[in-house]
Amino acid sequence: MKILSLGYPRMGKKRELTDQVDLFLKSRCSSDDLLAKAKDVCRSRWDRQIDLGVDLVPVGDFSLFDPVLDTAVATGNSSAEISRRTQSFSRHEKILRPGPGK
Repeated sequence: MKILSLGYPRMGKKRELTDQVDLFLKSRCSSDDLLAKAKDVCRSRWDRQIDLGVDLVPVGDFSLFDPVLDTAVATGNSSAEISRRTQSFSRHEKILRPGPGK
């Protein structure tokens, strides 16, 4: 019998990729630094699943920021819909992450 993984956390054991994306969005690291961290996280999640005995590890499920948005772009969804989703995310982001002292 083969063991199949249908998904695995994509942000790193200690959310390292989230931290690196935040640094990139604040212009505190280069795109090369961001992609290097993404490769490290991706490789480590594959290695971890293999170490756990998973026979079939998913590929192509990685996203730096928003997997739903990535899928919309990959499937040719309209730019208007993507723009709406991005604006909606921005509103939720402000609600979830209030500024300092709030």
